[in-house]
This record gives sequence, C-alpha cells and structure tokens, in this order.
Amino acid sequence: MATTKKKKTTRGRRNKKYFYIGGFKIKKTLFFVVISIVIILIGGIIWRNSYLWPWPSQDEIDQRLSDVVDACMYNEYSRACKSLTGKYNIEFEYCHALSDIPEIGKQIPVYGVAKLNSFKATSLDYVAPVMSEGAHAPGLLDSPVSARIKVREGQGEQGKGIYPYYGCADSIDEIDKTTDKSLITNPNTIALFGLSKIPQYSETYKSSGCTFHYADINNLWKQIPNISTIKNEGETIFKMYRKCSQRADSERSIKNLNNKISGYAKSYSVQLFFKKYDEWNTRSNVSCSWYDKSFPQRCGAGSDGSANSAGLGSMVKDFASEMQQHLDSNYFTSRVVVNN
Repeated sequence: MATTKKKKTTRGRRNKKYFYIGGFKIKKTLFFVVISIVIILIGGIIWRNSYLWPWPSQDEIDQRLSDVVDACMYNEYSRACKSLTGKYNIEFEYCHALSDIPEIGKQIPVYGVAKLNSFKATSLDYVAPVMSEGAHAPGLLDSPVSARIKVREGQGEQGKGIYPYYGCADSIDEIDKTTDKSLITNPNTIALFGLSKIPQYSETYKSSGCTFHYADINNLWKQIPNISTIKNEGETIFKMYRKCSQRADSERSIKNLNNKISGYAKSYSVQLFFKKYDEWNTRSNVSCSWYDKSFPQRCGAGSDGSANSAGLGSMVKDFASEMQQHLDSNYFTSRVVVNN
C-alpha cells in the first residue's frame, strides 16, 4: 500500500510545462510552435495552389485562359463560364482577328477570346521604329514588319500590348449584327476611301449590239485575297452571255455579282478592319495623294505593290502579317469558332 501511494505522488508532480506521451515529454511551447508552423505550411500550400494566389505562374495563367475558352465557347451565358471569368478576373468575347484580311462573299473567321482584365491594349497608331542595335538604317524605317526593329514603344510593358482583334461582342449572335453605321460615307483615310470606290460590272445595249463593262478595281480592292475569284466570275458572265438575246440572264448574273461586291464594302466589320489598318498606316510626316485627295499616310492602300511603289512596307498584307505576330500573348488566348 505504501508503494502505490508513492507512485501516485510521483505522477502528480509532473511538470505542467510539458506534454507527456508514453515515455516521452514535449515542451508545450515547442509543441504549439511546431503545430503553428505545420498549419502555416499547409495553409500556404493550399493558398499557393488556389486561384486566390496573387502571383500565378505563366503556365497557370495559360491554363486559366484555356479553361475559360473551353467553358465559354458557345456557352457564354452559362454558370460555368460566369463562374470562371469571375474567379480568374478574365473577360471572354467573340472577335474577328486583324490577321485575317476579309474576303468577298465569305464569312470573316470568328474567334472566342479569353483575355485578362489587367491587359490594356495600346494604340495601333504607328510609331517610328528604332533599330534594336540602337541605330537607324536606310529603308528600314518604312518597313514595320521587319524582324530587326522594334515597331511599338511601350509594347513590352507589363500588361500592355497590341490587341489583334476587332468587332468584338459578348455573344456570338451579336457579332456582325447589322448596324446603321457606315465608315465609308465620307471617309478621310486612305483605305476606307479606296473601299468606298465600289467596283461594279455592267452591260449596255445598242442597236449595234451589247457591250460588257468590266468593273474598275482600284489598288485597295486588288489587295483583297480573293479578288481574282471575283474577276473570274465577271469573265465567266461575259463568256456565257455574249448574245444580246440572253440579256435577262446576263443582267441577273451581273446583279448578283455586284451585290456580292457591294455587300462586302457595306459590311461594318469589313469597314472596321480597314479602319484599323488606317490607324496602323498613319504617319505624321508622310502624305500620299490618291484620287486627287491627300492623306497623312503611306500609300499602301492605294499602291500596286511593286518594288518601286510608294506604299512599300505598308500594304494591307503587311498589316495582317504584323497582327499575326501578336496573336500569341501572355495575356490572352483564342480559338477559332467559325471559319470558312
């Protein structure tokens, strides 16, 4: 009995500063420090791997942008789309790309674009390029697509750059929606002015016979990728209906062709593309005369594209080529939705 009492007394005298686990003891202050560190580490790992982490890696940003495109394409009003765009602070919209020159009689490709809300688009206004080596070189100042030069100031700033999309809409049903706006009613920039000169085919009838009149296709229209198809259609009509007795069929075919051409010029999306080109092609110290009108721009839109042309380096295809280089970005991604 005396031995038992002694053991109880010994246990009762244990130091309250320690936790006793079997034959081991841990100081309470050390225990709480360790537990706190473990909780902080676990919490930090969870925070780091959550969307709340304020400094995501580029791979994580790319994945988020891709996830938004997956969730929102054709489902822009869905709960999943709205949840992801809100969670990641990303905007989703349907757009046309400035890298695609619109073609006559064809639908302009549509892209689903996911873009970080922190991205700020810089102006397309032309800035005189500077050689990357720090020196100017003859001829290169007029070649904005040269790989050796920096074309835009501020393009490398974080969160800023060229946004190579236009005509954007929140819904795929809204893009290319008919609008009363017209940029070619009284244009004062070179490409829109050239676009306003809509080529039309016609045929006249006299007692001596019938004469087919080819459309007057200016240098802007000649830069449209499928203009040769339009010319071939005109040639086909002329060959098919040589006889004046086929006047009704001839006039119907000519009207259809002319409607296709004028429909292209009157499309607001097409006009907006060439407006963007004009912004890019504007120069403060250069002017071009075309159709007896002066423009503060390079002559690219009114140029025949020859080596001696005044528009060398600023043709429509050069614009589209440069915009192609901006499609890959750390701040947005896209996927084609509708394509011809």
